[in-house]
Amino acid sequence: MRRIHTPTFVLMALVMISLSVLTGRLEATGWRSQSPTGHPTTLLSVWGSSGSDVFAVGWYGRILHYDGTEWSTMVGVTTLILEDVWGSASNDVFAVGQYGTVLHYDGTAWSAMASGTTSDLYGVWGSSWNDVFAVGPHGTILHFDGVGWSTMTSGTTETLFHIWGSSASDVFAVGTSGTILHCDGESWSAMSVAIPGGLSDHLTALWGSSGSDVFASSWMTGRILHYDGFVWTAMTTLAVSITDLWGTAGSDVFGVGENIVHYDGVSWSGMAAPPFGNSLGAVWGSSGSDVFVVGERGIILHYDGTAWSTMVEGAGETGSLLDVWGSSGSDVFALHSNQLWHYDGAEWSEIPISASTGLWAVWGSSESDVFVVGGDYTSPHEILHYDGDQWSPMAVSGLGTLLGVWGTSGSNVFAVGDFGTILNYGGATWSPMSSGTTNRLQSVWGSSASDVFAVGLWGTIVHFDGLGWTAMASGTTNHLYRVWGTSGSDVFAVGESGQILHYDGVAWSPMTSGTTTVLHGVWGSSASDVFAVGESGTILHYDGLEWDAMTSGTANILCGVWGNSASDVFAVGEWSTILHYANHMPVADAGQDQTAKEGTAVTLDGSGSQDPDSDPLTHLWTQISGPPVTLNDPTLARPTFTAPVVEGGADVVLEFELRVDDFTVASVGDRVTVTVEPRTFADVPTTHVFYAFIEAIARHSISGGCGSGNYCPDSPVTRAQMAVLLEKSLRGSDFLPGPATGAFLDVPPGYWAAGWIEQLAADQITAGCGARTFCPDSVVTRAQMAVFLLKAKHGNGYLPPNQTGLFDDVPIGHWAGRWVEQLAAEGITAGCGPNQYCPDSPVSRGQMAVFLTKAFGL
Repeated sequence: MRRIHTPTFVLMALVMISLSVLTGRLEATGWRSQSPTGHPTTLLSVWGSSGSDVFAVGWYGRILHYDGTEWSTMVGVTTLILEDVWGSASNDVFAVGQYGTVLHYDGTAWSAMASGTTSDLYGVWGSSWNDVFAVGPHGTILHFDGVGWSTMTSGTTETLFHIWGSSASDVFAVGTSGTILHCDGESWSAMSVAIPGGLSDHLTALWGSSGSDVFASSWMTGRILHYDGFVWTAMTTLAVSITDLWGTAGSDVFGVGENIVHYDGVSWSGMAAPPFGNSLGAVWGSSGSDVFVVGERGIILHYDGTAWSTMVEGAGETGSLLDVWGSSGSDVFALHSNQLWHYDGAEWSEIPISASTGLWAVWGSSESDVFVVGGDYTSPHEILHYDGDQWSPMAVSGLGTLLGVWGTSGSNVFAVGDFGTILNYGGATWSPMSSGTTNRLQSVWGSSASDVFAVGLWGTIVHFDGLGWTAMASGTTNHLYRVWGTSGSDVFAVGESGQILHYDGVAWSPMTSGTTTVLHGVWGSSASDVFAVGESGTILHYDGLEWDAMTSGTANILCGVWGNSASDVFAVGEWSTILHYANHMPVADAGQDQTAKEGTAVTLDGSGSQDPDSDPLTHLWTQISGPPVTLNDPTLARPTFTAPVVEGGADVVLEFELRVDDFTVASVGDRVTVTVEPRTFADVPTTHVFYAFIEAIARHSISGGCGSGNYCPDSPVTRAQMAVLLEKSLRGSDFLPGPATGAFLDVPPGYWAAGWIEQLAADQITAGCGARTFCPDSVVTRAQMAVFLLKAKHGNGYLPPNQTGLFDDVPIGHWAGRWVEQLAAEGITAGCGPNQYCPDSPVSRGQMAVFLTKAFGL
């Protein structure tokens, strides 16, 4: 089935949860995992419909399939981490992962689904194709009903790692701080545990054989819990960490993690397994003699009921990608200690390279002039050069590792390393320079040939002014691992204990990084766009004012960072981790220019704003010109305000600007104008109780008033007027009925509203007031209007629920009682007073405007 994050991922998830709580800051979800072609990928979950139809998912969007004979890579649709996989059949498989990713396989191809969330999803399970659940951080629970995904109320803000159920009405979810939830098919509720002192373990695995035989475990403590249908109790605490559970019965349960364990119904015991050297993350089987286990670096094990065997070898200790540099976004090099990977803008591939020792750093002046340096503490320096066609060793003398390289051009390159070594390449040969220190130098960077900085162990910083190297006061004894800057007066150095130093052209001073983890790399596109990377997947961003943590999606050590632009950044690290940041500027859309009447409610519409990376957006509206108005909330996508009163004067124009922000990059502003016109009718001032509703039907051309620029709001509505108003509200102001045929004896074909009256009758909203009569000039009562409105809105066959006695003056049994109460239930009217409806009172033209506006959403 699935595994929650392997140990490092569990820790990373908890770290990021803490960061979000402490800082309250979000960031664009711009970091995405990338995988070198052919490189082993950690697998995080496994599930199958049978022993010859098994799916495994993991990092970089990798999806594998086993057909009973061999494993093969499937064509995926994402490079994001996939956390879990589950299906109801071979042609109905779901995979979930980073940033709300949900994929579906229909037996032919994988496709992305709209989940409605950008939160990571850690677990997925369902009882059928139209009853699927997914869980994630902050109590996130999504449900798929066969049509779309929707959010469920979980009642918790804890992170949920795993979900499983015995049926649609018996579903369990577990997560941080001992959280156990249960869904009875309708709602979720918290479950208690019978453990003295309660339970605070972070529960990361869950499986059961039935609703009264459920197991859960904690990776951090090794504790295993059991539910017997009545209460959760502690079974045992194992000496090894368990990340996933699966079984065929309550007496045949497998647990995987740091080892493989088995429960036989009496006790838990370790199982003999082939050496795997990697953490195991997930387990699933088609039977007790056909069990699959997947884990870190792509390992896959199989159990045949007798012994475990290796189906796919894990990658073993692959080491780290130590540095990254490129000449452009489609020409990027990532350096392994004995490998070099190249990115062409579409995929990563290995470049054959021959090095006698480990390689540590890469830099170039162009795509056909690239240098890599390395060596070993007791071995000769090693430098290789790429001319755009092939790699060749360069002649260099001296011992020790070279750890950093940088230059102003291909004929002026600096390399630094062990014992304070600094070498310079002048275009022909490498020659040593006197650094004035014997401390190891880790990195070198400069703003020009006469302004070069090198940093190293014990806070060492030396500077080259074009003539010689001199020591600088760093103010720290922390090891410094990387240096970079935008100019000679804006230089950053990073290192141990979250150390970040800044040089302003005069002196080095410490910056507040917000972390104590070791930082290994720094790079930026400008003084207000700087990235630092380090251990535990740490990525920090500096906006010119402060450093903030970003979510990397990994807990691996990150060793280097480089970018082609602010929206095209690469970070590399251990286990050949490659992350790509491709955050693009969002686009604000302030909507169409509008016209509104004075004193009416106006809604600005920024809902069309978009982010190319599908990042969540914040909105900020600002009034640019016109009489000042107050927005109800300028941070809403669709804020409202009341148009200013112009008192019969000329039109006024208000201009507003919208900017959207993806928490990292703000958009260019987009502007919209609102032209405010004087009121439509002279006898309906802005203070009139029905003003907004009367203006609404006028705006939709439902009514043009009663003549001479007036509306006559207090005049009663006749049945003929009602026919016109209802049909226009129902069909639109452009609708014109066909010619009258004389259906009613009291409505001759030449009567002004004859066509409208006959259309109302044809729609079966009314049959008239008697035998072939309509009574066109009779007033409409409030009881009659309830029937007319609801039939027009819901159709002539509509019948409201039975009457309950809502209004004192509409007793149960009243001919229009159910219609009157339904009108109130739909919020179209609240009556004419406390518990009163006034069913026999005539409907005024002002009241009719309210009825029409509310009933038809005008």
